[in-house]
Amino acid sequence: MKKSALIIAVLIALMAQGLKGQNLIAVQNGDPPEFFTSLDSAIVHSQNGDTLFIPGGTFNLSTSVNKRIHLIGMGYNIDSANATGTTNATISLLAGASNGSISGMIIGGLTFDGTNNYVTERCKLQAGFIMNQNSYNLIFQECIIQGSYGSSFDPGASNCMFISNIIEGCNPYQRNTSINSTFKNNIFLYNSTCDWGPGWNFPVKSMNSVFENNIFIGWSGCNWTGPSSGSFFNNNLFVINWNPSVCSCFGANNLKNQLQADIFINQDGNSYSSSHDYHLKPTCLGKNAGTDGTDMGIYGGSSPWKDGALPFNPHFQQFNIGATTNPAGNLNVNVKVAAQDR
Repeated sequence: MKKSALIIAVLIALMAQGLKGQNLIAVQNGDPPEFFTSLDSAIVHSQNGDTLFIPGGTFNLSTSVNKRIHLIGMGYNIDSANATGTTNATISLLAGASNGSISGMIIGGLTFDGTNNYVTERCKLQAGFIMNQNSYNLIFQECIIQGSYGSSFDPGASNCMFISNIIEGCNPYQRNTSINSTFKNNIFLYNSTCDWGPGWNFPVKSMNSVFENNIFIGWSGCNWTGPSSGSFFNNNLFVINWNPSVCSCFGANNLKNQLQADIFINQDGNSYSSSHDYHLKPTCLGKNAGTDGTDMGIYGGSSPWKDGALPFNPHFQQFNIGATTNPAGNLNVNVKVAAQDR
């Protein structure tokens, strides 16, 4: 209760400052929080373990993050973050940022360099990301991943987890996204931007990895995962007649040759849209067909997709500010804050 009350107090302070025309970042690791006018300054003055609450707006970060801090924005979906605006930034993470996290942001570019045990949750990675081979145990959960992604070195990061993401981008490099990694309950939307020519059109490449309960949409080729040799594909849904042996992989209980129109409640094309409904149709063969008995795709598994994609902290739904003060000099402010279950 005390923690929730403190978070709400921080958010109300952020909103109050925002009404004065300032976008202040709150740094909290106790009571009371400190406020800064720039993200650079907030990071410079933060300590390992601090949480930074970042308001709506665009923040230019000129330095890399080399501290174990947690960055929490206001969300990336304007439909659910309309009272605060979305939080936008470009972020580079170094080894000292290990064991930190990012949640609720639109990230123009994200780089991991020696970063380990890091969680990226409910973010929109609109320019993809790079995770170099000296990084490992990176977790991407409930994110929109667009643009190119992967490693600028071979073999890439290792022991990573991709859970309940919508992945529209691709790995255009002749290298691996990661090795010894796990991909569960994702939706892969093959986009024409992946077609860079023969041998370059791989949406994901990950050797010795596990692919379970994913849905692969919109590709007509045979090498869906490129050189992902030694990987296991179990209980995935494909719109093509994909054979894991093509990539020296193994698989069981995969659904093939499924019509795209028969999969989701409301979805078409090969690009993510917030207006689409990615729940499975009652007649889809992927219903309750995952390895754990839940649906394939983002609404199945142990960590299903949260509609609205808001971060876990209490969130502003609306606020109304009076046009004038009353005779006593008070300004009427009505704020509605909704608690988040996770």
